[in-house]
Amino acid sequence: MKNNSLLSALFISLPILFAACAKDGAVGPQGTQGSTGPGGPILTGNLKGYVSLFDQYGSHVLVDQDSALVSLVGVTAQAYTDSAGKYAIAGLSTGVYTVNCSKSGYGANQVNSLGFTGGGDLYRDIRISAIPSFHVDSISLVADPNVVTITGSIAMDTRVRTVLVFVGNGSNTSNDPAHYLGVYNRNVPANQGNFMLTVPLTDLANLGITSGQTAYFAAYGATANYNNASSYEDLATGRTWFTAVSTAPANRSVLIP
Repeated sequence: MKNNSLLSALFISLPILFAACAKDGAVGPQGTQGSTGPGGPILTGNLKGYVSLFDQYGSHVLVDQDSALVSLVGVTAQAYTDSAGKYAIAGLSTGVYTVNCSKSGYGANQVNSLGFTGGGDLYRDIRISAIPSFHVDSISLVADPNVVTITGSIAMDTRVRTVLVFVGNGSNTSNDPAHYLGVYNRNVPANQGNFMLTVPLTDLANLGITSGQTAYFAAYGATANYNNASSYEDLATGRTWFTAVSTAPANRSVLIP
């Protein structure tokens, strides 16, 4: 029993002894912060791709593919497409760029926040559509407790045309993302000169236009592939710029019951 008590006392004292040794040990020298190494190499490369052209009906244009200008915001580098629609901007440094594309008679397009690592080639194709030669002649509006009915007239054509109708809460409502709240589309059949579109009042309420307020509408002739050519996000509003639309909209407003 005495031996067991002695061993127990010894084991109990060991942690205290080790703790004391750790506590009383010598303190090492203060570490020093490592120096910053040299910066990495500056990488450059090339931005390349094709600009595809489309007409107002959405068909691919295979002629006059040259002279589309591809440029970078804040950078002097730019390039024009060749006869095959190809472009190349050489000597581009690592960074994040905004790429613009324009051509006479076509709606502009833009690529936002394009990251470029450099050290090689980055390929990015761009699609632009012709600004329509047709436009909406006029629209009339009728509001009932459920919907706003839009009736419009447009010159007849042997091919299907597309109409975009923008809705907002001000007289400046247009295709400018800062001036519209929502957008609707309607295809006008071939050989017809009228179209009809209904907008539920619940849609308008979701946009913030409620009973007793005035809703404003602006109707444009638009390219058939408005959703994937000559259209891009406006970073300030989160809405879409549709640039391949007719130059003069048909405007009308209505009081929401």
